Amino acid sequence: VMEVNVLRWELDQPLPPVRPWRPQLNRVRVAGDWRDPRAGVDRVFPFSTEPIEFTFGAPHYSRGVPVVFKTRLAGYDNNWSDWSSEVNIRFTNLKGGPFRFEVQGRDREGHESEVFGYPFRVQPPWYERPLAIAGYLLLLGGAVGGFIRWRTRSLVREQARLAALVE
Repeated sequence: VMEVNVLRWELDQPLPPVRPWRPQLNRVRVAGDWRDPRAGVDRVFPFSTEPIEFTFGAPHYSRGVPVVFKTRLAGYDNNWSDWSSEVNIRFTNLKGGPFRFEVQGRDREGHESEVFGYPFRVQPPWYERPLAIAGYLLLLGGAVGGFIRWRTRSLVREQARLAALVE
């Protein structure tokens, strides 16, 4: 006898092993421009007052409870966030580095993914770059030299005045 449209579930058989997975970084927004996260190995972003935004997701989906994520930005705050279904995160006022954006997922069965990492650096603002600091030092040196020169001339004039009074 042939069975049609019958589902057979072997309850005494072990479940298939869970294949390891890793979240995907879909987009990165830096200084108002969207960038391909797969481009380049040495990621140096320009300083901007706009936030750096990461958009991520899971490479597999299932019905029911959505995949949840936790994130952290190593080099800025090494603590993991709480689990959330939010797939966007923004960081403001970043400069320097190195930083490493990390995201980890958990599916509805509670299986945690591998941690995905995205290393990057942010250039300092123009007023903190080495050339600007050299300029500050030159201005400071000039101001100190000018003050010493002015004070020395003032003392020489005072000495000449006092010498004229003594004679």
